[in-house]
Amino acid sequence: MMIIVSAVVAVALIVGAGIFFITKDDGGSTEADDGNKTSQGPTGDPGKDTGGTKGGFTSKPAPDPVDARLLNAVRVPKVKTDQVTVPGLWATDKIFAKTEDYKITGYPVEGGKPTWQIPLDGQVCQGWRGVTEDNLTAIVFEDHKPKNDKDYADCSEIGLVDLDAGKLVWQKHIEDGGSRIDFDEVTIGAGTVAAGGLDGGAAWSLDGKQLWAPSEGDCEDRGYEGSEEKLVAATYCGEYDSPNIKVSTVNPKTGDVISGYQVPRGIKDVHVVSADPLVLGLEAAGESYDVTDVWVIDDSAATGKLKTKISTRNGQYVVDCDSTNIGGCTQIVVSEQTDTIFMASEERSNGGAGAVNEIVAFSMKTGKTIGKADGDSEAATVPLKLDEDGYLIAYQQPTYRKGGSVWRIDPTTYKKDLLMRNPDTSVDQETWFSPDSSWVSYVNGRLYLGYVYASKPSGAFDNERLLAMGFGAG
Repeated sequence: MMIIVSAVVAVALIVGAGIFFITKDDGGSTEADDGNKTSQGPTGDPGKDTGGTKGGFTSKPAPDPVDARLLNAVRVPKVKTDQVTVPGLWATDKIFAKTEDYKITGYPVEGGKPTWQIPLDGQVCQGWRGVTEDNLTAIVFEDHKPKNDKDYADCSEIGLVDLDAGKLVWQKHIEDGGSRIDFDEVTIGAGTVAAGGLDGGAAWSLDGKQLWAPSEGDCEDRGYEGSEEKLVAATYCGEYDSPNIKVSTVNPKTGDVISGYQVPRGIKDVHVVSADPLVLGLEAAGESYDVTDVWVIDDSAATGKLKTKISTRNGQYVVDCDSTNIGGCTQIVVSEQTDTIFMASEERSNGGAGAVNEIVAFSMKTGKTIGKADGDSEAATVPLKLDEDGYLIAYQQPTYRKGGSVWRIDPTTYKKDLLMRNPDTSVDQETWFSPDSSWVSYVNGRLYLGYVYASKPSGAFDNERLLAMGFGAG
């Protein structure tokens, strides 16, 4: 059985039939005036709801906090162009791997020289944030290294990476009319590697067998999100500026729709926050590219039903989704065990000492706020994932004087326990890794931070800048 380890626990949505506009800023909903208005589901207004439950969660004593040291310090590579994209950071019990310039490099988790390197035809365009139980992950990368400014490479190559062996298991692409199709993102779900983009979606089994390819017509699978047992697709049809969007749980071996939901008008983009349970992040039509609403969907039937709506209230609650991607959302965590969704509140000034925020819990049954974990008085905190016991893991960012830290939060009482403190001596480097523009991962008691671009240095300080950092007890 394959277990997916990811920064978020996926939740997928499927909404019932009917056309209505996305929720207003006050948390309510405004339906289209079609003369037959119906309630589409409870809306996330604040309240003293007790929608979260203990379920199968059992509290355990907190471990002693660790005073961490810097184990891995990966320098920014010397690039020949102004900037190279290097998204991708993964960790196992033995290896910490980082995308670098036209390669992926694996380092021992205890620190030291590289264990292996995987050379690639071109730079990495995007990577899956998860790792399977067998320590496999997937990437999208370019077909060649451009020779000059007029030589353009395509993000056409899909690769399956074995992090234990340090090798590219296979490399695939799809051709159409003699040209290779571009892909924007890739995921692994239910044993299937699925990639999507503006040209449509394709999929392969873990042994490299092609399962499907982009189809002819007016619709394309823009992207996918997966879990241990599910694969969810977001299909866009019609005009680019006003698409007709459908979210479907699909058969991972054939791509056939198992359960489908037609996204209502008034929504320009959809992100699959989680595949199982199904949770969507939605962007309302307008100038903003931020997630405006989070919807919980019941996909147990052929036609999905909207269970719960939560408004982010004009950015009061933060969900970080790449505007061009369907999957890979961060700073939101779903606990099916306790029927809870966790999001960070917007950062605000505390009067000069730094930024402050909270991690807020929402009931998946009602959409209402049911609790919060207060942040530090000087630094913002973001949710990362659930650990194997069901506790929420959160990263507190560094200040200009103190290193960052990792916290464990009880998903039912919201009590915080400190797990790890990063050293103050590396604060200057750690502050570069904002969760908004970096990959942040906590695996086996170690914290990893990785930047997504490698650039030519523009000043003396840039020469000291790191591409990635790893913290732990050793």
